[in-house]
Amino acid sequence: MRKVIFDLNSRDYEHPADKIALDKLSKLSILPEITKKLVEIVSEKRILFITEGSNIEISENQYPKLYNIFLECCKILDLKKIPKFYLEAGREINAYTIGVENPIVCVNEGAFEALTEDELRFIIGHELGHIKSEHCLYHTLARIITTGVEAKVSKLAFPIAETLLAWDRKSEYSADRAGLLCCQNPEASICALGKLGGCVRHYKENLNYDAYIKQALEFKEQQGALVNKLKATAFYVMYEMNHPLTMLRAAEIYEWKDSVQYNQILSKGTILIGEEIK
Repeated sequence: MRKVIFDLNSRDYEHPADKIALDKLSKLSILPEITKKLVEIVSEKRILFITEGSNIEISENQYPKLYNIFLECCKILDLKKIPKFYLEAGREINAYTIGVENPIVCVNEGAFEALTEDELRFIIGHELGHIKSEHCLYHTLARIITTGVEAKVSKLAFPIAETLLAWDRKSEYSADRAGLLCCQNPEASICALGKLGGCVRHYKENLNYDAYIKQALEFKEQQGALVNKLKATAFYVMYEMNHPLTMLRAAEIYEWKDSVQYNQILSKGTILIGEEIK
């Protein structure tokens, strides 16, 4: 039984590393100039045109069961404005949020095929978490820097690229927490992350949760020493990554599920049954 958390504030669940990195980012004097340039070059229509023109919009009339899962996630996170929801072609397990003023959520068909309903709730909740925390503008700027699509913006933003991309990765931990709040099933959340790392479809055995979380916790324990050993190599590998390593994300969720913070949030919730709240 899942719970709706009324008047949920994103600050209630955001990861401390996200908050620290965002604070550093907000102190960069050049950021307003970069943001203004981005808004001039990348309009909402330009960002959304291809996505809305190519993909199927999921609604009460199109895949209504999937849309009800989406609406439930929006309700749990107490989103006041329901974003548009799209199905995108592609066999990989993937989802993303784009748009600044009017963000939309896209999920690949591969995710719908490979994930259970609770795993799907985690993936959808993760994307809605970015919207709830208002990550979309800085995420868009980070994507431009990493892809080099807009050379002028990239050159202008180069002095803040390291700080921006470091925040970008850490914001994913906050979004993962939103995903867990949506599915309220820690094992499903961690298995969803495991399937992002590799999913063998139509195989008789499912992902082994215990083996996967053991690997994740061992990697988290060792990763500090590994980064120090790799030094410059690790910096350049991480520089272009917009997500933390999946093993670290799984370990973070595994630890947060037992936290006072997570359980206090759920304790304030009201049971959700289908479309009715009692």
